[in-house]
Amino acid sequence: MDSLHHRLHASPHSDDEAEYLDEQEQEKLLQELWIQNEKSNLFIQRGLILIGFLVSTIYVAFSFEILYSQSGLPLIPIPTSIPQTSTIFFPRAAAVLSILSLYASIYTLLTTCRLSVLEALWKTPAHRGLGSLDLKGAAVTSALALTSPLLALLGQTSWVELGFWTIPLLVLLLDFSAYHMMCQVEANFGDLEKARYKFKAV
Repeated sequence: MDSLHHRLHASPHSDDEAEYLDEQEQEKLLQELWIQNEKSNLFIQRGLILIGFLVSTIYVAFSFEILYSQSGLPLIPIPTSIPQTSTIFFPRAAAVLSILSLYASIYTLLTTCRLSVLEALWKTPAHRGLGSLDLKGAAVTSALALTSPLLALLGQTSWVELGFWTIPLLVLLLDFSAYHMMCQVEANFGDLEKARYKFKAV
């Protein structure tokens, strides 16, 4: 009889303890999800930076092609069945602008995601979450990335060459799309945390 009386009086405390454990488990799960999301974001950011550097080597190679081309018509470094020569106005300036736009997109990505050079290479970021979009950097990068395709259109180049000069713009659009996706995921995490605290308050 005493044991039954003890269990009846202990049940409210047990319910509170179970609720407390559930809250702890929820908090732990949210923290684990945040950590996994941060790791995933960092992997994406490093991948985008690597893509920017790799694409820039194409235009560096094209710049050397301009310097050493005997005909004065450098070949476009894109594998096609028939070699394509560049007919764009000011090919050297277009190549430099393309390289600058790619490096500017990398810089904009770093500032937007609040990454230092060391964090972009190997170090784990000390902060959590993304920053706001670097509007000035995005505007400068967009202007640089648009100039070469406009020169190609004015020069009535082939579609192959126009596509070649559009690559930096596509890289920039890829950066923007990835940033938008990461922001959406982060916003969903924020809504989840708010809903949890609201439910806890009720």
